[in-house]
Amino acid sequence: MHNYKWNNLANAIDGVKGDSDKLQNKIHAIAISILAGWAQDAKRGPEAAQYMTNLVNNAPWHGASLAVWVGIFSTMQYSKDNECYFVQEGQKFKKDNLDAAKAKPFWVVKPPKKPKAFNIWDALGKEIEKADRHLKKPVDGDVVDQGVINKLRELYAQRPVQ
Repeated sequence: MHNYKWNNLANAIDGVKGDSDKLQNKIHAIAISILAGWAQDAKRGPEAAQYMTNLVNNAPWHGASLAVWVGIFSTMQYSKDNECYFVQEGQKFKKDNLDAAKAKPFWVVKPPKKPKAFNIWDALGKEIEKADRHLKKPVDGDVVDQGVINKLRELYAQRPVQ
């Protein structure tokens, strides 16, 4: 691991944006290459689907946006059971779709979500409310321990005033 000197931190932080942009562009270029290879030869469809699965899985920060993009610009389907993309035998990818996919990168199609602030006290209050609802109207498989709920209420009552 590289440790940055205090005087170089601002430049290093600014460099993260450039690195992030490079990574986005690299992922987009790989995805386009997968689709281009499939467009050139329909027999590559199953292999293209496997490549796309690997790309989405290996880009965890961008995977959700990339998956939406794949759904819009390709005819690949996703199997939730097998957790992978697939194509039907002989299924083709048209070069016309490739131009549209090139023009609209995945981060434009579905921008990544902004992180939301987390408040432990709000979350605890919501969970207590949820447990109360399940105590009033139980659902098969519920495990709601009244003793635990009481202790959580005691803890919640000690929350700082906001």
